[in-house]
Amino acid sequence: MEPYVTLISTPDYLPGVIALGRSLRASGTGRPLVVAVADGAGAGVESALEPAGLETLRLPPAVPP
Repeated sequence: MEPYVTLISTPDYLPGVIALGRSLRASGTGRPLVVAVADGAGAGVESALEPAGLETLRLPPAVPP
């Protein structure tokens, strides 16, 4: 099943990402939400999203061309 994917680049967006996950679950969608975590988001972001039941995917650091 294709997931919904969102990006978090700073811990400031944690409340919004958690709210998005809750909203998608409440809508009854069967699709999971995967949170792509940017390198600059900080080390604690994944542990903050885990209790909300959100799957995370850590992205490698972006290197300018």
